[in-house]
Amino acid sequence: TTLVEKMIASAGSTPTEAAVVAAHLVAANVKGHDSHGVGMMNNYTDQLLNGAGSSFGCPIVPNEQPTTVLDTGSMLIMEAGGSYGQAAAKAAMEAAVERAKLHGICMLGLRNANHIGRVGTYGEIATSNGLVSLHFVNVYHTLVAPWGGTDQRFGTNPICLAVPGTDNNPGVQLD
Repeated sequence: TTLVEKMIASAGSTPTEAAVVAAHLVAANVKGHDSHGVGMMNNYTDQLLNGAGSSFGCPIVPNEQPTTVLDTGSMLIMEAGGSYGQAAAKAAMEAAVERAKLHGICMLGLRNANHIGRVGTYGEIATSNGLVSLHFVNVYHTLVAPWGGTDQRFGTNPICLAVPGTDNNPGVQLD
């Protein structure tokens, strides 16, 4: 984790942002989601060095803080500005948890974030606060070929559903 933090900080991130992203990547590996773990550093380095010319086709903007562009109380839309997705999504989830506790529900949209990593992390944030969560994620570009195809045509469009447990039943998370 310390090594990944140092790598992220060396590209201009604050120690806080570097710690959030590094912890997320390492936790993904520990939980068996290697595709979303520290191996992503190669892609992130490409984005930092090559911006729109990177394999992801967009830059990472270190230290960009998400801003609220719509706030109706129980609905938030936040702009991430090309930031590290893990840092933006964590901040957005913290705002959503606060709103859900206040209003009974929160619908959150986070736009223009880079790769947010393992989506289950955000379900875990919700359930640790006693909340149910449902996450839909889109992708910037196509990643997979359709069955029988040879060219990438579809995004993966991940989904996560998380329900907290009770005294008598364990929680459930589908990621």
